[in-house]
Amino acid sequence: MVPGIGSDMADYVELHCHSYYSFQEGASSIDDLVLQAQNLGYVALALTDHDNLCGAMEFTKACKAKNIHPIVGAEVTLLGGYHITLLVRTTEGYSNLCRLL
Repeated sequence: MVPGIGSDMADYVELHCHSYYSFQEGASSIDDLVLQAQNLGYVALALTDHDNLCGAMEFTKACKAKNIHPIVGAEVTLLGGYHITLLVRTTEGYSNLCRLL
C-alpha cells in the first residue's frame, strides 16, 4: 500500500497511460508502468501510446505476469491535431485499431 492512498485505489483503472513508445511524450518503460500499477493495487491498466501499438505485446505479457488485466489502446491524432483515445475490447477491435493506425 502506498502511503496516503486508500484501499479504494484497487477499483481505479488508469485508461490513458503513455510509455516510452509515445515518442517525445512518455518516458517510462512498460515494466516500470506495470510495476507501479501493481504497487498501487490496480487490477487493470490501459496503455494508450500516441499513434502506435509498438508496446502492446510487451505490455500484455508484463501485465499478465503481474496478474493485472491489460487494456490495449492508442491515443490517435485526428485532423487539426485533435486526439481521441481508443481502447480495444476484442480481437476484432485490435484488428480495426491496427488498420486505423
